[in-house]
Amino acid sequence: SIVAEVDHVARAFEVMRDALAMRIEELGAANRELEDKQERLSVLQAELVQRDRLSAASRLLAQLAHEVRNPVASVRNCLEILRRRVEGDGEASELADLAIDELLRMHELAERMLDLHRPGATEGECDAASVANDVAAVVRVGLGERDIEVDVRAPDSLDAEIPADALKQVLLNLVQNAQDALGEEGTIEVRVEPVGANARIDVLDSGPGITDDALPQVFDPFFTTKADVRGVGLGLFTAAGIVRGHGGRIAAANRSDRQGARFTVEVPLVESTLQEAMA
Repeated sequence: SIVAEVDHVARAFEVMRDALAMRIEELGAANRELEDKQERLSVLQAELVQRDRLSAASRLLAQLAHEVRNPVASVRNCLEILRRRVEGDGEASELADLAIDELLRMHELAERMLDLHRPGATEGECDAASVANDVAAVVRVGLGERDIEVDVRAPDSLDAEIPADALKQVLLNLVQNAQDALGEEGTIEVRVEPVGANARIDVLDSGPGITDDALPQVFDPFFTTKADVRGVGLGLFTAAGIVRGHGGRIAAANRSDRQGARFTVEVPLVESTLQEAMA
């Protein structure tokens, strides 16, 4: 009958509609997965470009530092002799002391650049949670009257394949930069957690964040956004070199949950810790 035929056609359309809806859902899931993979690929490509650029800059800086260090030492020795000969002249002595101090600063800068290429202790491990708490304690002591809160969120322990001194240098740099960005008040959060095979440490602040122009350059040597002359722009460059030297990665971004900057450090977990996390 006509009614039976219409009912049959309606059921067929219902089946087709359900099949089409399922297919659309499958295609949507596939598209989302593809977008995620493309995003991860873009991040990896950006990291590779950054690594190549920083590696080339590191080699150039090491060569320059090596060439600069010796003549700086020679000039300093000459100035020391002249300084002793003009001890009776107050103005000349003051100028000689000033020149010697500046040469010492140049020598220290050259040593810092060479440190990035000197073979050091790349093996070792530490409790990343303990190091984060130690860094926060040191920074709190130096806050003085500023209304800045330093909060650490970490497990009881999390062993990572990086020496404690190396990780402490990295985190001190990141936390002090966050402190400088805040000025007189704000919040700094240090979050430590296992993510996959890595120990992940996020340093977040409630400051103004990083401009779009500065973001790609924050790890470049001699790049700084500070208005004063307290630094020479090697802190983040050195931190990135330390992290990469221990098989890790470091990244900078603006926070998505609120205003402020986020620096992320990932270093491999100690094998025993990784096995416990996967058990």
